[in-house]
Amino acid sequence: MSTAVGGTTRPCPECGTRVPVDDRFTVWCAACDWNVDPGQHQEKQEKAKEAERRGRRPRPTGPGRLEEARRALARRHGERLH
Repeated sequence: MSTAVGGTTRPCPECGTRVPVDDRFTVWCAACDWNVDPGQHQEKQEKAKEAERRGRRPRPTGPGRLEEARRALARRHGERLH
């Protein structure tokens, strides 16, 4: 980080523009909107940690997700799939 007039700056991880840093506030980049809504990212992390703590896997996405969900339900209820 470098010192600027009235504070410090650091490069934006997305676009490289110098971003002012103040420990009292959330750091965000006005040039590319990096980190404009950090709560959204934190919420996803918290949900993933909670699922991991409970021993659950994240919900499947993409091709095959229905088959994977079907198999997970069958395992949960002790059914055999043929």
